[in-house]
Amino acid sequence: MTNNNAIATTKMNTGAPPLMAKLSLFPVSKPSASYIERTNGRETVRITPSRPEEWVYGKTPRLIFLYVQSMIRMKNNPDVDQDTHTVVFRGSFQEFCDNTGISNHSGCQKETEDMLMNLARTSISIMNTDENRENKGECTPFTVARKGRTQFRPEQDIIASIQFTDEMWAELSKPSVPLSMDVISRLGKSARALDVYIWLTYRTYRLDHVAYVSWRQLYDQFEGTGLPVKDFRRRFKQALSNVLEAAPNLKAEPFRHGIKYYPRTDVPIRPVKQNETGDMPLEAEVVDEAEVVDEGKGAARHSHSADCEHVRTLMSEWMGGMFTGVDADRVASRLAGLLDSGLSGEDAVSRVLLG
Repeated sequence: MTNNNAIATTKMNTGAPPLMAKLSLFPVSKPSASYIERTNGRETVRITPSRPEEWVYGKTPRLIFLYVQSMIRMKNNPDVDQDTHTVVFRGSFQEFCDNTGISNHSGCQKETEDMLMNLARTSISIMNTDENRENKGECTPFTVARKGRTQFRPEQDIIASIQFTDEMWAELSKPSVPLSMDVISRLGKSARALDVYIWLTYRTYRLDHVAYVSWRQLYDQFEGTGLPVKDFRRRFKQALSNVLEAAPNLKAEPFRHGIKYYPRTDVPIRPVKQNETGDMPLEAEVVDEAEVVDEGKGAARHSHSADCEHVRTLMSEWMGGMFTGVDADRVASRLAGLLDSGLSGEDAVSRVLLG
């Protein structure tokens, strides 16, 4: 018999693991490629199906992972074996749909059972680069599960379950930022809107200042299937609009260079660096003026009179590292001048990006 109290509790405590919050882990629709890659700062994640026709995509795998993570978080959950890394989905398929938020329609059970099996067979590789964006040769490849039973036939004593690999279990067990099941439900079938909601909730949790992220960074984090950048921006804006309508506690807006997002008022705020809590790594490539030398001249290109560390902090934390190379040096010089003129950090950043 299904533990209805457990279901209610896990629904109230849904959260996304960091790996799923820092970038879009699964494609929105079925890709034609043999694998996809998404990049966040110094971390690149490659997703590979066991066979080309066995891709996991859309909202279903996202909802399954959210539900599994909530099951793991629940203390003394009888349907979770922490030692063997196994979760058991007791009850009927309808109960599974109720718990995860999957819509049960004609033909849905076969589709979901197949998707659950494909999910178990999916391979994930996490690759890291150094501060110069060079591959450090560090790669952690793993499959999602050791084994799984993905049919829901309780009347025949066939109980669905998944035994996750050690690596996947470690990712699912990491602390997560709470999500609202009501918001997830209001977002309907849109996998992209769900990704944006998870990402924005993660980025603004305990954020204490306005921050920015560029379209290029967003494209690297959410795409990988070959969608043109112009189409991606249009679809991301629409998904963001849907998220902000469904989740009034979140505030963000698009601008020419990317997305500007704001602190929330419904969570405790304390001054933290965004990467202190496992958030996106600092990505700015700002360098001290003494290190920036014109080729063949041996002279510094710019002289930053404002505190260089302050400029570096504004560009990495507030501006999301959206400028690199020569552009980063130009923006750093502009910021330094604005700070010297007496503007606050927030006003200086806004002037550079919006004015």
